[in-house]
Amino acid sequence: MKRWWFSAAVVWLWAAGAAAQHFPPIPLGERIVRLDRVAAGLAAEIGGEEQVAPTDIVPFPDGSGRLAVATLGGVVRVIDGSGQLLAAPLLTGAETGVVVPASGEYGMTAIAFDPDFASPASPGRGTFYTINPVPGDGGGTIPDFGPSDFQNHQDVVTAWTLTDPARNQWNPDPPFNDTQRELFRVGRQTQIHNVVALAVGPEDGLLYVSSGDGSAGDSPQDPRTVAGTVLRIDPHGTNSANGKYGIPPDNPFVGTGTILFYSLAHPLGIPIDPLDEVFAYGFRSPYRMHFDSATGDLYVGDVGQSDVEEVNRVLPGKNYGWNIKEGSLRSGLDLGSSRVEPDTPALNTWSGGTQTLAEWFDLTDPVFEYDHDEGVVVVGGFVYRGSALPELAGRYVFGDLGEQQPTARLFSGDPATGAFEELRVAPNSFEFSNGELLPTRLLSIGEDLDGELFLATVAVDPRSGGGVDGEVVAVPEPGRPVLAAVGAAMALLLRRRRIGCGPAA
Repeated sequence: MKRWWFSAAVVWLWAAGAAAQHFPPIPLGERIVRLDRVAAGLAAEIGGEEQVAPTDIVPFPDGSGRLAVATLGGVVRVIDGSGQLLAAPLLTGAETGVVVPASGEYGMTAIAFDPDFASPASPGRGTFYTINPVPGDGGGTIPDFGPSDFQNHQDVVTAWTLTDPARNQWNPDPPFNDTQRELFRVGRQTQIHNVVALAVGPEDGLLYVSSGDGSAGDSPQDPRTVAGTVLRIDPHGTNSANGKYGIPPDNPFVGTGTILFYSLAHPLGIPIDPLDEVFAYGFRSPYRMHFDSATGDLYVGDVGQSDVEEVNRVLPGKNYGWNIKEGSLRSGLDLGSSRVEPDTPALNTWSGGTQTLAEWFDLTDPVFEYDHDEGVVVVGGFVYRGSALPELAGRYVFGDLGEQQPTARLFSGDPATGAFEELRVAPNSFEFSNGELLPTRLLSIGEDLDGELFLATVAVDPRSGGGVDGEVVAVPEPGRPVLAAVGAAMALLLRRRRIGCGPAA
């Protein structure tokens, strides 16, 4: 049987013995949600093509109520304004050219719409963007970033344009004459930590692209590469090296000269000139990335390695620590140690014991973090701005993949304080195929134009074929009554008990 995975997680590495609990246990809060199934069958074959699993849920920005659902296999589906999953896909796997390895971690993990998708006479009219992993030699095309030899695959960021934005199927043939164009591609030497997320800035209308570190040493501390970065580009510009996109003049490293790059080989730092496309750096696997629609703040869920899952509020030019740090802890990987421990001045020999690593290297710590006693892969979400869940107003809703818990988990937190709690699931919710109120695996969280939330879930591990159970689930309203929810809370607590040593993502 073929084995599949998705780009959020790394190849599982089993820790020797139980991981230490570095942070307090996540409390079970009083806030209650009910889950309703919207669509199923998003991991089955469609038209002879494997969808594998749903990975991203994004609204069409035209007021139609439609949702686009990207799948790992490169098939993009549409849920119409009435909540029906349309039989015909927006994009087929043959059109996207996406390849998914027999083992490992890549596939289509993101889709984003141009903010001018519905605007007449706009260059962004009818346009949306995807990440398409293609075979290693890219059909003989030399990548714009990354190695051009010994490639495992190439990640291609592509713009697709519908001549009529109201249509639900992309078609390049007459009389439709829809088009596609490549923005850039990244050569990858491994299967893991790829170009994984897309988001459009609500204030600047620019395209943000997150890239994992490719499991490549200290590269996330070196913004001369795209590894471990968030990029910011103008998809309608032409002043990039390949002439296919623009570099915004206010990007943090445009015209700023050099910064210092530190590593074991360069303990005093060497001056480097970062890529002009880089918005922020120091990430490991920034799998989910979303903007707060009210404030414009950018949040990135960064998947950890040894023991820390984190969510960062991302600011221009900032360094988020990997692989010097993992979350707020000292990782030591760039300093000759594999330990994860508190970032204290005494442990920072670079400063002579006078400053923490965060202070010495000017690193930015996460807003939210938890350790592998609580979960294995963070799934970044949204600051809730909808109306159906008033108890969650202004709170950041995110989750954990699940896998070994044995179910996924949902959290809500205060971005101002970093405090967060687990959300209760009301017992009147439908049960997933695992017989629980939460899925075995949560792959993504989506948001519609009204700020309401949706979950992309799968019960069968995508590495084992994905089954037919890929689902889109709505998080519609607080469940009631409270007394019944207490019973659900107790069930959640029982499900949370670890079943042995969990894997480190």
